[in-house]
Amino acid sequence: MKIISTIIENDPVSMNLVSSSLIYTALADADKALFVEKGYIAGFETGEFLIREDEIGDKFFIIKSGDLEVFTEKEGKKVSLAILSIGACIGEGSLITKCRRTADVQCLTNVVALVFNFSDIENLIEKNPKVKNLLKTLVEKRAEATAEKIMSSID
Repeated sequence: MKIISTIIENDPVSMNLVSSSLIYTALADADKALFVEKGYIAGFETGEFLIREDEIGDKFFIIKSGDLEVFTEKEGKKVSLAILSIGACIGEGSLITKCRRTADVQCLTNVVALVFNFSDIENLIEKNPKVKNLLKTLVEKRAEATAEKIMSSID
């Protein structure tokens, strides 16, 4: 990971992505500027992992450019769960669950992402119950979809 910029609000594309993200839209208006201030822009090379399965999560990402694959391995076989690109949010589930990551996320191309460290935004999430509830729902839906893909790959 290479930090490109520590200031998101100066980049219109980044601001558009942030302002359409689930977390941002659910925040109280007074907290939105603070949320943006906590993020930064980073670059990742093809083949680099943004997330490794079983790691403890400490950040989440909003993809600005590039393509990534979400996958896991079951019974020695790689199971592709999703291909993600611009606008995708990755890793925010661990912010709520405090659980280990449930899949790998690897760059298929060079990727630029907006990065938010959990330690920088935890207080914002805690004081905005709407955000917590939305993230819990998202985590549940993703878990169901992941389980279905894994089960269909084993058959």
